[in-house]
Amino acid sequence: MAKPTDSKCNLDCAYCFYLKKERMYPESSFRMSEEVMEQYIRQTIEGHRVPEVTIAWQCGEPTLMGLDFFRRAVEVEKKYLRPGMRIEKTFQTNGVLVDEGVALEHTGDLYSCDHYVEPKHWLGNIKDSPIETLVSSEQQRNFGQDKSSTLPEYCRKCEFLFTCHGECPKNRVLTTPDGEPGLNWLCAGLKSFYAHTERPMRIMAELVKRGRYADEIMQILATEEAAKLKQALATSGRNDPCPCGSGRKFKKCHGHTKTEERVAVEEG
Repeated sequence: MAKPTDSKCNLDCAYCFYLKKERMYPESSFRMSEEVMEQYIRQTIEGHRVPEVTIAWQCGEPTLMGLDFFRRAVEVEKKYLRPGMRIEKTFQTNGVLVDEGVALEHTGDLYSCDHYVEPKHWLGNIKDSPIETLVSSEQQRNFGQDKSSTLPEYCRKCEFLFTCHGECPKNRVLTTPDGEPGLNWLCAGLKSFYAHTERPMRIMAELVKRGRYADEIMQILATEEAAKLKQALATSGRNDPCPCGSGRKFKKCHGHTKTEERVAVEEG
């Protein structure tokens, strides 16, 4: 992905991990030059041997570059596009100015990942070396392999390793129950999420395999929930909490009948 305005943004969100990256380039205007933009697009196209290439713009807030910058980027794409090749453009924006895995900085500096824009993860500059050379370097291969090789044993034995893979190494700041470093601080939440969604995900996968739409899962789950509620209503005592989740007693909620209303009125 390319970051044409570096960490510059028209919002100031407290949770943004990228704002502090402006310290990396203290004398910069934080605007990608057209030379770097063309180098990025040309080398990305030349470095792919597949019919579809993704040009990804992120930041900061990329719309601060102005619409003309991206119009010129599209013209550059057409200039280097090979016959039969398709370019997919992605754009991450907060939407304020919208009216109608490798990180490339506005200077042409290439880093292993946008979560690791720091000197020791600098791969080089695309004005000096082709992107293809930089991303296939031993340094970058080691960076990728480290995601797996540094996993603690606790993670390797986890039932959700196949989908989590230890999550982002940047977040591996805790120790495992066995005292081994490298546990992701999102581990507990991710486990809860995966356990909750595993069955629906598998059902959706099976639906797709059968040539059906994945969103049929909504009706399947709704039918199951309705059946569970019906069974719970049939077995609830008058003073039990109502199974609908209202927090009221069953007799004051779904257990309340018109007959009871009539009796109460007559007694009153």
